[in-house]
Amino acid sequence: MASTWDLFCDPQPDRISSSIFAGINNHICTGSDNGFVGAGEGNVIDVNSDYSTIAGGRQNLICGRFSAILGGTSNVINIGHDYSAAFGQGVMSAAANTFHVECLNAINTPAYAFGLPAGTYMKVAVTAGMIGVGFPPGTSIIVM
Repeated sequence: MASTWDLFCDPQPDRISSSIFAGINNHICTGSDNGFVGAGEGNVIDVNSDYSTIAGGRQNLICGRFSAILGGTSNVINIGHDYSAAFGQGVMSAAANTFHVECLNAINTPAYAFGLPAGTYMKVAVTAGMIGVGFPPGTSIIVM
């Protein structure tokens, strides 16, 4: 039985070092070398999406190089969003070099310390003095 992805995917056997381990109607399209689909149903690594992985799930699509979908349903890594990853349901990539998820709950993050790299996410316990300068209780701070 053909999948809906067959309309734009040419699943030819001339892919270099690509593997589909298990599942049904999974495809790694011609021109996407060194790709891997672990399991699931109807997952596609599209043309020119070299070195990409779909670990499992259903109806996931990768159109970016060096990208991954860890699992879930109907997730998409868009064209040009290389080095991206997604997990969840209906998550669509918005940028390259980014992990995409519906909601991220970072627990047990390290206590604040100077010298953290830019972009680090950390949870800061908001004190009464911080509330007075505009930080509401439960505030999370991202170091830029």
